[in-house]
Amino acid sequence: TGRWRWGTRLIGVALLSAAALRGVVRSDHAGMLAVRPRALDVTVLGAVGAAIIALSISIPEQPL
Repeated sequence: TGRWRWGTRLIGVALLSAAALRGVVRSDHAGMLAVRPRALDVTVLGAVGAAIIALSISIPEQPL
């Protein structure tokens, strides 16, 4: 019943981790990740990751 909540939080944490790594890795080491500006990648990945975590927390449990 709560597995979807755990899974969506894991996806959100993965996106936040990707945002942090993209912010730290230099552009010459990023390879194909460097096709967009770093600030855009960090902003979008961070916002989507935070939104997914917030949604998974805010949705109340539903009885089956």
